[in-house]
Amino acid sequence: MEVIINGKIKLFKGERTLKDLLCEVCPKNKHLITEVNETIVKSADWEKTFIREGDQIELVTFVGGG
Repeated sequence: MEVIINGKIKLFKGERTLKDLLCEVCPKNKHLITEVNETIVKSADWEKTFIREGDQIELVTFVGGG
């Protein structure tokens, strides 16, 4: 399956939920804003959101500092 994550094409085998994908792509980052096909997906819905061929996913992390 081919999806676009932050503008880059990524290939995955098999069906995945957004949560599965996030565990692979950024396992240590728990503070994310996720968007699938221009729709924000709340973290409570990550397990229920299935990724499909051609989906466009944007991942935004929080960065602290001063």
